[in-house]
Amino acid sequence: MAKLRFGSPEHCCELDDRTLAHLAVVIVDELRRNDGFPFTFQDEVGATTVWLSLNVPLEFDFDDPAAMGVSINRDWVLALQRAARTAHGLRLVAEPVSSPVTTGSPGGMR
Repeated sequence: MAKLRFGSPEHCCELDDRTLAHLAVVIVDELRRNDGFPFTFQDEVGATTVWLSLNVPLEFDFDDPAAMGVSINRDWVLALQRAARTAHGLRLVAEPVSSPVTTGSPGGMR
């Protein structure tokens, strides 16, 4: 399992590598815009919402280094971006069926 680590004290969200690669694209893009936003995820307690911004320490910890080169599904990134820009913030949405459009490191899609 890949991990998204953030905050101080550190919190952790466990995800599969493909999901984390897509979240990384969205999170990096939003932070490049200097936009803070809530991120809600499921954990062992239930649902947790945290605030992500440039002031929050953040680490993308991939279980498989090859995951950083996965094909990125543009439609999924767009759906995640739409969620991030709402009052409810970024939440995981199911990956839509579409053709991957790019490969490379997370954050590399515009």
